[in-house]
Amino acid sequence: MKSLLGNTFASRSLYTLLILALATAAAFGQGNLVVGSTGTPTFVGTGTYTLKGNIVNTGVSTATTIGAAGATVTMGGAAAQSIGGGTGAINFQTFNITPSAVATTTLNVASTVNTALTIGQTLTAATLAIVNNNLTIGGTSALVNGSSALTTGASSLVTYSSASTGQVVLGGFTYSGNLTLSGGGTATKTISTATTVSGAFDASAAGALTVSGNLTLGSTGTFASVTNSATIKNGTGLMQFGAVTNTGTIDGTVAGGALTFNSTVGNNSGTIKGGAALATFSGLLTQTGTGILTSGAGGLTLTAGLTNTLGNITVSASQAMAVSGAQFTSAGGSLSFDPASTVTYGASATTIVPATYGTLTMNTDAKSFPAGTTTVNTTINANSDMSITGTLAMGATANANIKGAFTDNGTFTPASGAGVVAFSGTSAQAISGTTATIGFANLTISGTGDVTSSSNNLTVSGALVMSNENLVVGSGKSLAMTGTTQPNYNSSLYEVKGNMIWSIPASSTSTYTFNNSATTLALTTGPSGAITFGINSTPGANGNSSYSSAHTINRTTLVSYSAAFGTGTLQIGYLSGETGTSTEANMKEFNNTVTSAVKLGETGRASAVSGTSFGYVNVAGLTSALFASGNQILLDDRFNLFKSIVAGSWTAPATWNSSGSALPTNFDDVEIAGSYAVTIPTATAAAANSVLIDQGTGVLGGLTLNGTATLAVGVNGLTNNNTTGTGLTVNIGTSVTVAGANLTNNGTVTNNGSITVN
Repeated sequence: MKSLLGNTFASRSLYTLLILALATAAAFGQGNLVVGSTGTPTFVGTGTYTLKGNIVNTGVSTATTIGAAGATVTMGGAAAQSIGGGTGAINFQTFNITPSAVATTTLNVASTVNTALTIGQTLTAATLAIVNNNLTIGGTSALVNGSSALTTGASSLVTYSSASTGQVVLGGFTYSGNLTLSGGGTATKTISTATTVSGAFDASAAGALTVSGNLTLGSTGTFASVTNSATIKNGTGLMQFGAVTNTGTIDGTVAGGALTFNSTVGNNSGTIKGGAALATFSGLLTQTGTGILTSGAGGLTLTAGLTNTLGNITVSASQAMAVSGAQFTSAGGSLSFDPASTVTYGASATTIVPATYGTLTMNTDAKSFPAGTTTVNTTINANSDMSITGTLAMGATANANIKGAFTDNGTFTPASGAGVVAFSGTSAQAISGTTATIGFANLTISGTGDVTSSSNNLTVSGALVMSNENLVVGSGKSLAMTGTTQPNYNSSLYEVKGNMIWSIPASSTSTYTFNNSATTLALTTGPSGAITFGINSTPGANGNSSYSSAHTINRTTLVSYSAAFGTGTLQIGYLSGETGTSTEANMKEFNNTVTSAVKLGETGRASAVSGTSFGYVNVAGLTSALFASGNQILLDDRFNLFKSIVAGSWTAPATWNSSGSALPTNFDDVEIAGSYAVTIPTATAAAANSVLIDQGTGVLGGLTLNGTATLAVGVNGLTNNNTTGTGLTVNIGTSVTVAGANLTNNGTVTNNGSITVN
């Protein structure tokens, strides 16, 4: 029994000693630093604290600073350690995470390291884990072992706040939360190893930042001043910069966030890539050497200009670059603009850099195309005046929409295919320059003011469309149509004012439309060789000596041709405002040589003119022999045919087929019907453009002058075909004068007076 009790006691004593030993080992191996929750715990002095357990501040809601400047806290346990428990921050001077075995120290409260932070030992890796709290590092920091790390929660914030030069940002891992670099304008920061920030990156108050290790952002990024020799990749949010010096890559293509450069980008010899969102340069971008600028789907906007020296700029398909502010210049290097891309020159960027563009848009103020060759493959949108001193070449199907003046002092090469140049301004536009002839493939006038070419000849090889307003060709100049497509006036009252010329091939029997929809030449037999035929039409003006506001359409029309044109029908159009008080139903054409008027053969009557359509007069069977090239064509209501319908007096309206009280004048043609003789009574001064005395029936018909009557016949002459009647009888005291034409007698002329043929 004793022995049993002894053994039992001994066993219990041994057990007790073992428990005490373990408890002692636990107490001395993993002891905690507890910040009391009562009173006001204060840590002063510059000594060291080495902890193998935890730092506990349960129940503490105010900040606690461990030691004065120079004090050191070392987390040196062999297992996981933690800091926190309460809500109050714990601040350190020098803070070492140097466990004796691979372990993690977890920071559960906001903390500040004022002097230095060390994580890991040479032979032992360590991890400082921040659980959705803030850590501010005011001094140096280092990951001593390559496997050491700083891990952060998604809501955490790590701030590097040193105001000194050269603070290094711990890298080589991912900040799962947010990262801020601060310290003011004189501070400098360095990111020298590959670093990823999943949350927001804010270096707006960091002073100067040097990035020599790749920096990848997951959300927003803000930089004050950065010198980059690595790769900075954007996140899903805005990435914005102050002043930038870039020899590496700033890549906006990764996650779709926008790029904004708020200050200068100086001497970019690296690469800047725009992404899915807009990349904006508010400061001047200067590219040198191997600098590369590429657009993304969001496009590039450079509001302070772009200077490119030996650099490369690429705008890909369906992407855009807009340059305004200071001038866009480029010397050397390459400019690559996809045919489906758009480059826009805004305010102050007035000189177009010679290059090959897709769509080229010019806004706000006048733009110039300088020496060199500029090619546009898709579209020019000129929202202001544009001038050419170098060469502007349009792609085969390229279009141009011009809203201002067009000045060609160099070389303009039009599209060779379906490309259209449209003058579409909201006020009058001018075409001018030192180039003698400006050619267009297809020309459209679609603005709200006349387009005037005062000093240049124009050619159109394709379609001319007048959908709004007029094209005015200056004196001595012309618009030449060199193809086969007829103008489209869209049933409008707009027209080409001035000289319009068609190139007509040999043997052509086509109809050619000239200055307006109602002015045409329809050839029935074509010219023997290729010719040009022109009509110079000036509405609302007529200085011809035969013009009469009561009788003549107020329009100057000059016809010219290089050689005989065969036969055809010439039709001349006019507007309602040009009719004056003339009788439109009596309107005919005649060729006026200033000193005489020659009727152009049998003419058609005028069509009905209105405020929405042209009136016109046409001449069928027209030949070049009927009028001399360069003479005016007048439309006049006085060239009427007066035909006798009863035997009677020249001075009796009832004798003639005309209505009302009209009598023949020197502009009218007179026909004495074979059955109805006409007498010119004594003291009557009769006149006619022409007189035809028809063959009579039996002894009927004929024209007789009595007493002191006179008859003046114009340039179409007098013809007597009456062989059975009296024919022409000129009695004693009467006279007949035929001026500038023939007296043709095929019948009987009885002359007892005076007949003069001039």
